[in-house]
Amino acid sequence: MATRHSRLVEIVHDAGAAGCDHSGLATLLGVSESTVRRDVAALVRHGSLVRVRGGVFGRYHQPKGLPPDEVEGTGRRLSALAREAVSGVRSGDRVGLGTGPGAVEMARALALVARLTVVTTSVAAADILHRSRPPGLELVMLGGLRTTTDGVGGPITVAQLEQLRVDHLLVGVSAVDRVAGLTSRDVMDGEALKAFARVSETVSVVAPAPAWGRVELFPSLPLAAVDVVVTDRVRGEDESRQRHPRP
Repeated sequence: MATRHSRLVEIVHDAGAAGCDHSGLATLLGVSESTVRRDVAALVRHGSLVRVRGGVFGRYHQPKGLPPDEVEGTGRRLSALAREAVSGVRSGDRVGLGTGPGAVEMARALALVARLTVVTTSVAAADILHRSRPPGLELVMLGGLRTTTDGVGGPITVAQLEQLRVDHLLVGVSAVDRVAGLTSRDVMDGEALKAFARVSETVSVVAPAPAWGRVELFPSLPLAAVDVVVTDRVRGEDESRQRHPRP
């Protein structure tokens, strides 16, 4: 039990501000959800973890400035978007996984698909996939300079990407605008995303509602370069999946 508790704490702290839900932890640990709930309760009493209405966070990663019900709802919506983005991935596919909102959740969803090759620039996502050890996984963690989004970028990353080819690119964004497209606050993230898109057959983007209408300093991709946008943004009616065909 001590070993399982230690691994549970490691997984939650690695997830950072994204946190974890009980079902995701059960999948990664290979135990029942009821077992995870008992373990989490013990670790919360011990002071190792923080629980916010079903979401589990490390002591120093608890989200700030949100009421508990909003924290819970945001985490669930992001997990749902991530599952939708991954829904088109099949066993044997080559998948690129970028950084940004939903990267950790997409890694958890990918861990349920056997025999994948996953190439990623996200340190946290790579760690989750490595720890979950899904059958037949070939995991490629790209090298480069650490970015502000817990990923890697820079000339080394771009050079590595130029030698690869993937079937699907999955990436989360925190800033998307219909005119400016996808933008980033980190220039290395933006350049890595451009390189990733050039070697990908399809590009799917997780764009939570708060990301819409935001424009950061560095351009990443125009919306025309994105095949599928997965979002919970409501415009007249719920649009959980928007398609933007490439020209």
